[in-house]
Amino acid sequence: MTDPKDTVNQPQHSTATPEGALTPAEQSIHNNFLQSVKALRRDLVRTAYYLVQVRDRNIHRQMGFTSVADYAAKTAGLTRRQTEEFLAIGRKLPQYQEVEEALAEGRLSWSKARLLVRRAEPDEQKRWIEVAQSVSVRQLEDVLPPKPPQDARNRPPGGGRNSQSSAQPKPDLFQPRDKPPMEPRAYFTFRLTQEQYAMATRLLEGIPGRDKEEKLLNTLSASGGQDASSVLPYLLVILHCPVCGRATIPTNRGEAPVSQALLEAAHCDAIIEDADGNRRRTVPPRLRRKALQRARFRCEAEGCGHAQFLQIHHRLPAAAGGGNTLENLVVLCSGCHRALHEKEAAARCALGHAP
Repeated sequence: MTDPKDTVNQPQHSTATPEGALTPAEQSIHNNFLQSVKALRRDLVRTAYYLVQVRDRNIHRQMGFTSVADYAAKTAGLTRRQTEEFLAIGRKLPQYQEVEEALAEGRLSWSKARLLVRRAEPDEQKRWIEVAQSVSVRQLEDVLPPKPPQDARNRPPGGGRNSQSSAQPKPDLFQPRDKPPMEPRAYFTFRLTQEQYAMATRLLEGIPGRDKEEKLLNTLSASGGQDASSVLPYLLVILHCPVCGRATIPTNRGEAPVSQALLEAAHCDAIIEDADGNRRRTVPPRLRRKALQRARFRCEAEGCGHAQFLQIHHRLPAAAGGGNTLENLVVLCSGCHRALHEKEAAARCALGHAP
């Protein structure tokens, strides 16, 4: 089997990123993967890491590729076999920290590292690294334990269905050790008659889990005697301390904490008031109206189309050089807007934990 670093081809096709398809952090993952390929001989670990991130976050699909293999071939010149090898070793390396270090430091070749993560046990990796440094790849293949069958690898030790080991989940491979904090959740409870309960369940029937809350809010807002297609204005007040960074929402039950993703989403389309009472809009009113008219007053996220709680999102944030232009603005409902910023926060977390 050939070594990926020995047979990397030059990209045959140039692919432009679809406008607005990736968040800035996702675009950085894509760019960093390409940069790591250029220095493949000394950067194999980073290349495997970013390729796994591209696959896990479906970045290739957002760019119009049906598979990771097509993405890697057209953007980096990798063959399908090389892509499979990178993904295979990328999924295993988090369990083989010493193999990862030896590979990154050049003490272990790619071919030997691939053999070790396939056939050596994680708790014996140090011993096998020492052996690998004194023998050839062919000799290492002869002395390593045979590769266990697929069904044996998936079966919990002891063969028992409810064995102790089966309750120990394997680590989520190549995921950041410190995940971005989840947005605090609030619970709202009220009583319904049987008839009302049946009506409510019917309204929510068939709605994906992530959108049920937004669907309920849209239904409640549309039932207030106004046309369901109208855009109802609403005001969400966020108290943000510029010194400590703490942000809260005042409610009848006290101040509720605000996640970083929600705070960033609010800054896309907000009226910001300072301590002296001066106000400024992050999006000029006329430009906001033009964006809503272009979207026909509906969420522009694929497959959504909600018409309530619409917000303006900057494709490229102002901090990254984006401006208040119609091309840089997209209309999103509050649920899609928050989900986009949560995805961006997770991608930033992955960038911060790159090898």
